[in-house]
Amino acid sequence: VTATSGPKNVILVIDVSGSMNNNGRLELALDAAITVIKTLTNSDFVTVIVFSDSAQQLLVFNQLPNTLIPATNKNIYQLCNLLYGLSAYGGTNFQAAMELAFQVLDETGENSANCHS
Repeated sequence: VTATSGPKNVILVIDVSGSMNNNGRLELALDAAITVIKTLTNSDFVTVIVFSDSAQQLLVFNQLPNTLIPATNKNIYQLCNLLYGLSAYGGTNFQAAMELAFQVLDETGENSANCHS
């Protein structure tokens, strides 16, 4: 996987519901997310949202809720560690995940790659 050129805002939304225990789905999803995260550069911004019965944003040290963070090596390392610690459980609430993802986009403001302007 290679990175695209130019700064990016990236929100990864990952299903961690109980059905992800089947056939190694969770491991595949987490491996794919980590692969994407590792292609990001310091000019990119990122966050991860996971969902099952409800949705939550994975927050690294000093990250405010509903924000993107710069894709520094330190932040990438912390996000990957958080992903490695996930397990599958519960139902599948896609709506909560999408609502949270759009809330993050709405509230990100100036702290982003400004790739949408």
